[in-house]
Amino acid sequence: MVTLNGNVLPGREVRLGSDGEIFVRGPCLFQGYLGEAPPQDWFPTGDLGRFENGGLTILGRKDWMFISGGENIQPEEIERELLALPEVLEAIVLPQENPEFGKRPVAVVRAQGKVDLKQMQGALSSRLPKYKIPIALYLVDEIPKKNHLKPDRFILSQLVNNKIDTNTSGQKKVPYL
Repeated sequence: MVTLNGNVLPGREVRLGSDGEIFVRGPCLFQGYLGEAPPQDWFPTGDLGRFENGGLTILGRKDWMFISGGENIQPEEIERELLALPEVLEAIVLPQENPEFGKRPVAVVRAQGKVDLKQMQGALSSRLPKYKIPIALYLVDEIPKKNHLKPDRFILSQLVNNKIDTNTSGQKKVPYL
């Protein structure tokens, strides 16, 4: 643990790389990965963040960010807004290949009750810039998870980019694999 409520804990150091990646060091740093040399100085976390209001705010994972029409999109920002909608129980945002913009955000959602693409887009339009509003909605009965813990973004990405037929409403119903 390096921060608590955005505040860096005693005996820990945090800095940001030029791309916003969080680097940490201190005596609490782990001893390294099995079969690899232990970290010698600053350890890159793979998380993106910024310092604001005297504390560290984590924006999301560096490897999940994607670019759409020249704009950086951090999926976790959109997911937080989706989870603020009362009918959304779980939400994952992924990039979908797009010939005009390179990639566009799409939402994979587990919901209670009725949710459709236009309703979701309308609810997000006052909270997010247009380029961050998902262009498609994939409804799932269950979000696949790695080790029953973290959402499996790889499987979901495969579903979104290769395996699902689009219908005219822009809404898909996907069974859990």
